[in-house]
Amino acid sequence: MVSISANLSPEKFLKMAGPWLEQNEAQNNSILGTAENIGRKPLDQRPESHFWVVKKDKVVSGAAFWTPPYKLSLTHMESEAILTLARKVKKSFPDIPGVYGPQEIMPSFIRAWNSQGLQAVLEMSVRLYKVEKVQPVPPAPGVMREAGPQDLDLLTHWCHQFRLEIKAPEQIDEKALIEGYLREKRLFIWETGSETRAMAGYASVTTNGARINMVYTPAGLRKRGFASNLVAALSRRLLDSGKKFCVLYSDLLNPTSNNIYQKIGYLPVCDWDGYSFQKFERLF
Repeated sequence: MVSISANLSPEKFLKMAGPWLEQNEAQNNSILGTAENIGRKPLDQRPESHFWVVKKDKVVSGAAFWTPPYKLSLTHMESEAILTLARKVKKSFPDIPGVYGPQEIMPSFIRAWNSQGLQAVLEMSVRLYKVEKVQPVPPAPGVMREAGPQDLDLLTHWCHQFRLEIKAPEQIDEKALIEGYLREKRLFIWETGSETRAMAGYASVTTNGARINMVYTPAGLRKRGFASNLVAALSRRLLDSGKKFCVLYSDLLNPTSNNIYQKIGYLPVCDWDGYSFQKFERLF
C-alpha cells in the first residue's frame, strides 16, 4: 500500500526521508541539499517550499519537493507510487509549472498528471556527474578567487546571460540570487590580473557532497580553459575541505561541457529530464 506524507517542514522531511535519500546521496543531492539549506534559515527568511514523502508498506520509497517558481522535483520511485504522488500533488497545487526528475520515471508521472488543455513539453535533458578525485587539466592563465561584493554587478549580468542561454523559464530576481551566493561565500571567479574570465559556485551541501553550479564563461572568452580550470579548482577545494564527492549537471545537448567535465574526473551517474506544463488549444 502506498501512502503520501505532505505539508512537511524541512526538518520533519529530513527526519522521515533523510536516511533513505542518503543511501544514494549523490543522486539525491539536490533534494537533500535544498531541505538542509532551507532548514538552516530562520523561519522568517525561509522561501516557500513543499515536501512530500512516499511510503510503500510504511517504508520510505520516494520523495518530492517544490520551491516556487521552479518545477516539481522527484526522486526515483515505483510506478504505483508515481500515480499516487501525482494525484496528491495535483490536488493541492494544480498550477505547478512543470516537473523534473530521473529520465525513466518521467513518462509515468506525465501520464498520471495529464490534464485537459495541458501538454508536457520537454525543456531539458541533463546528465548528473560525480567526482571523487580531480584529474589534472591543461593549465590556463589565472587563479581562482572567491567572489565579493565588488563583483555583484558583473556576476548578476552573467547570471542573466547564462539563464538566457539555457532558456530558463522561471522569472527570478537574479541580483538577489547572486547576493545570496556572495553572502554565503559560495561563488568563485577565475581571474587573470584584474580581468574576470569565468564564474562557478556550489549549492546543495550535504553530509558528504556538494553540487557545482552557476558555471559560466562569456562567449568571447570560451575555449581557453578558464571554466574547466575553475571547476577543477573549486571541486578540489570542496574535496580538500572534507567532502567525499562533488556532483554537477550538464546539458546532454552540449558535448563540449560533457567532455570537459569527464576530463576533470567527473563520471556519469544518471540522466534527468525537465518538462514544462503548457496550455494548448484544440484546433477542432
